Amino acid sequence: MSAGARVATIVRGRSHAAEVVLAASLVGLIIVEYAVIVLLPSTWNRVLAFDYWPYVDAASRWLHGGSFYLPYQLSGPYPVVEHEIMYPPSALFLLVPFTVLPAPLWWAIPTAVAGWFVASYRPSLLGWTGILACLAFPWTPMLWLAGNPVIWIVAGLAAAPRLGWPGAILALKPQFAPLALIGWRHRSFWIASVIVGAASLLLLPLWFDWLNALRNVSSWPGGNLAYWVNNLPLLAIPLIAWLARTSGRTRTPGATRPSGEARTRGETSAPGETQPDSSAGSEVAP
Repeated sequence: MSAGARVATIVRGRSHAAEVVLAASLVGLIIVEYAVIVLLPSTWNRVLAFDYWPYVDAASRWLHGGSFYLPYQLSGPYPVVEHEIMYPPSALFLLVPFTVLPAPLWWAIPTAVAGWFVASYRPSLLGWTGILACLAFPWTPMLWLAGNPVIWIVAGLAAAPRLGWPGAILALKPQFAPLALIGWRHRSFWIASVIVGAASLLLLPLWFDWLNALRNVSSWPGGNLAYWVNNLPLLAIPLIAWLARTSGRTRTPGATRPSGEARTRGETSAPGETQPDSSAGSEVAP
C-alpha cells in the first residue's frame, strides 16, 4: 500500500470515529432532553395536543356551518398567540376524518409511516447523525407532542420517494410544497396532486379567508422567520434519510441483487470505470 493510500485510510478511519462519537453524543443529548419532557408534568399539560384539538375543533365547527378560521383572524390585525388556524383549507381533507376517529391515531399513523420509511432507506452513519441532530432540536419533540399537522407532512415526505402520491400531502403547507418534488418520478404523485388541486377548488371561498387571515397577522411567535424555521429540522428528517440512503440507490424497482462473479466485479469497479490494462502494470482478472 502506498503512503497516500495509508494516509487516506487513516483519515477515513478517524472521520468514521468522529461520526460515531458525534452520534453517540447526540443520542445522550436526546435521552436527557426527552426524559426532561416526559418527567415534567407541566410540559405535558401545556404542550400535549396543543395544536391537535384547536384544529379538529375548527374542522368540526366548519362541518356545522361555522368558519374554519376564527372570527378575529378575518376582521383585522391580530398577533399569533396560541389557537389561531394558520393552515390552508386543504387541511380539512385530513382534519375532518379526525372529528370521528380516535385521537391517538393522529400521532400513531404518521409516526409509524415516517419511522418505517426512514428505516427502510438504511441511512449511512453520517445520515443517522444528521437525523439525530434534527431529533435533538428542541422544537422537534414539541411539534410532535402538540400534534401539529406538520407530523403528517413528515410522513408524506418519507413515503414520497418510494410511492410518489404521499407527497401531495404538502398541500397542507404550501410554503414547503417544493419539497414534494422528491416524488415527481412517480405517475401517482402527479395524479394525487391533480386530485388534491381539483378537490381544493371546492373550498375556493375558504382560500380567500386563509389569505385574509395571513395578511391580518401583526406578529408571529419569535418573529416571522423563526415561526417557519422551527419546522425545518423535523421536515429534514426524511430528506436526510433519503439523501443518505444506502438501500435502493443504484438498483431499479424489481431488479435482483447481483450475485457471484457479477457482484465481485461490481465491488471492484464503479459504474463506467474501466479496469487498468496490462500496460499500466496491472493484470485484468478473467
